[in-house]
Amino acid sequence: MKRLNSLFLIFSIFFAFSGIAQNYNMTDNTTINDCGGTFFDSGGNGNYGNNQDLTFTICPDTPGSFVNVDFTSFETEDGWDFLTIYDGNNIGAPTLGTYTGIVGPGFVSATAGNASGCLTFVFESDGSFNDPGWVGQIGCTQPCQDVIANANFSPAPDGDGVIRLCQGASLTMNGSGTYPENNTAYTQSDGTSTFEWYVDGAVLNGQSVSHTFPNAGAYYVQLEITDIAGCSNSNDIDQVVYVSTTPIFAGTAGAPDPICLGEQADFTGVVNPVTFEQECNQPSFPPISLPDGSGVSYETSVNLDCYSPGQQLTDINDLQSLCVTMEHSYMGDLEIEIECPSGQSVILVDYPNGGGSTFLGVPVDDDLQPNSQGTGYQYCWDPNATNGTWGANSGGTLPAGSYESDNPLSGLVGCDMNGDWTLIITDNLASDNGFIFDWSLNFDPSIIPPAFSFTPTIVSDGWQADPTIVGGTNPITVEPTSSGNACYTYEVTDNFGCTYDTTVCITVNPSPVIDPIADITDCNPVTLPNITGTDLTGNEAYYTGTDGTGTQYNPGDVISTTTTLYIYDEQTAAPFCSDEESFTITITNPILTINCPGALTAVCDISEQPAYGSFADFQTAGGSASTTAGANILPGTFALVSEISDGNTCPEVVTRTYQIEDDCGNIETCTQTITIDDNINPTGTAPADVTVQCVGNVPAANIADITDEADNCTAPTVTHVGDVSDGNTCPEVITRTYRIEDACGNFIEVDQLITIDDNINP
Repeated sequence: MKRLNSLFLIFSIFFAFSGIAQNYNMTDNTTINDCGGTFFDSGGNGNYGNNQDLTFTICPDTPGSFVNVDFTSFETEDGWDFLTIYDGNNIGAPTLGTYTGIVGPGFVSATAGNASGCLTFVFESDGSFNDPGWVGQIGCTQPCQDVIANANFSPAPDGDGVIRLCQGASLTMNGSGTYPENNTAYTQSDGTSTFEWYVDGAVLNGQSVSHTFPNAGAYYVQLEITDIAGCSNSNDIDQVVYVSTTPIFAGTAGAPDPICLGEQADFTGVVNPVTFEQECNQPSFPPISLPDGSGVSYETSVNLDCYSPGQQLTDINDLQSLCVTMEHSYMGDLEIEIECPSGQSVILVDYPNGGGSTFLGVPVDDDLQPNSQGTGYQYCWDPNATNGTWGANSGGTLPAGSYESDNPLSGLVGCDMNGDWTLIITDNLASDNGFIFDWSLNFDPSIIPPAFSFTPTIVSDGWQADPTIVGGTNPITVEPTSSGNACYTYEVTDNFGCTYDTTVCITVNPSPVIDPIADITDCNPVTLPNITGTDLTGNEAYYTGTDGTGTQYNPGDVISTTTTLYIYDEQTAAPFCSDEESFTITITNPILTINCPGALTAVCDISEQPAYGSFADFQTAGGSASTTAGANILPGTFALVSEISDGNTCPEVVTRTYQIEDDCGNIETCTQTITIDDNINPTGTAPADVTVQCVGNVPAANIADITDEADNCTAPTVTHVGDVSDGNTCPEVITRTYRIEDACGNFIEVDQLITIDDNINP
């Protein structure tokens, strides 16, 4: 897609006038009003002069328009003679750039903020050397108003910004525009704008469209909005869409195959996701014959399509070289030109070039053999080459190597990277011929975007239900009930939500065979099982070698080291049929450890610290268990095996023992202590103070007078400690003390005051 990014690229304002567009040579302190014509340096078609300091202003001849100048050629003395462009009608305006050498302004225009619409040019040259200067085509444009594209999609992108689809799935795309400068120069709206979606090599028109992606791959979805003035969005919509790849099911199979009827086979589903990777590899550059012609042009093109959308050649040094391997019998015949996808072109070898009868490579210099190919030399054009052009090195045979182009390669700056690059060779004279064997564009690898690459992940898999599946999930064990083909379907779903399956079959033969034994991995010595099958001879046994060789073992023998065994049986009579199955026994030696959480405390009883009900609770509390050598912890075996008190009180220590097992039968325990100790005093209130007349009226001590005694653990006891008199009379005060004490000896004492005071007259 070619997107228009310039503020002033939209629709040209054409003016009808009589006569022919004028040519303007640069003169000092001059202002013209024109939207057409050609702008030259002071020398016109010749060179400019020395010691010049000229100011020239071009304004539009219609109010509201903006002047632009398209410089089609530019050459000044590099580093000494300068052209400066100002965005206004005088040199007080902002500068749009200063140019020297052969890198010119290209297309330059007054900006939207320039109310005058004029451009002012200042040229300064030194006292020596002068060059051809420039040629610029004058025009006027109206300004574009900004267009900002917005897009949303269904399904929406994932968290990483990528939309993931299945093959054959449809994507709905909805676009809208934001118009921040609406009604500045004209009215913009979605209703008057066009929406073009670039996706999967197609262009879809409409604000809301859908597209189906039939094939796996990575795609860009791009949106270009063009408003009523022909102005396109300034931002890029480059939505990445991944379409899931079909996984490879290599290795999905049933084994053994064939089997005998009545035997079991294991079907193992194996799936390997397929990585999609789109490398930015340049295509082959096609050869081309150069037969004799007179003014005939020959073209050879390649299409580059793996650079980023809209990517352009911004630095000529990123084109490291353009090379051609060729032979030709008369270099003076030729003009060679390179044209890029956006239409810009550069003459590599001009005609005439002064090359005369110079050979290129080793040609077949015989017009009677136009189809015979000689030996090609590789010639390159390099922006940093310093040894001159082909013409400057002509004579005899042009040596292979890097050369300067007749026109600067910098003319390719701004070219779109993606699209057709075309090499054009024009044969201008009769006689002579040649051949291009190969050519190449060699760009700096650093500008090549990273490869599109993704690999789906499998999130679920399984075998479709079948009544002959007798066990397992993957692998499954099957026991077919009839001979012939026994087929089963393995199905997977990837993280794109896409489901794929494959069907695999085994042959079920009616002939007898030995039943296979699956590989065994155990942490204990393995007792060899009985050998089963159909029509066995009774001499069947296990061997350490194939075909009944090596050490023989029989069912019931114990294997304590890792080994591969072969089950072998051979009939004793012709035709001496035999069968053999093998399996591997792997013996492991794991070590299991368990660590309890730290000691705990309780105040009243053990119920305050309940035992861990699961291994997960145990781990949460800080416990752990681990094993080595490939064994696995069995969380379901975690248990409290004992809870023992030391029989004491205040404190009482309870020891709990926890146990866990691994899948190799190892059992380990750890202990945790819980200390129960109540150190909190009980509570209670003394009986109310009393006053009596005589000693004989003093009530007896009564623990029942304390009614609100309480304790955090158990009911406390109340005792009378004693009564103490202050020794006085009339009044006499007796302090009666009670003790409230819990089972752990924590206590408080409370006092009741009894006052004896006879205040009655005799």
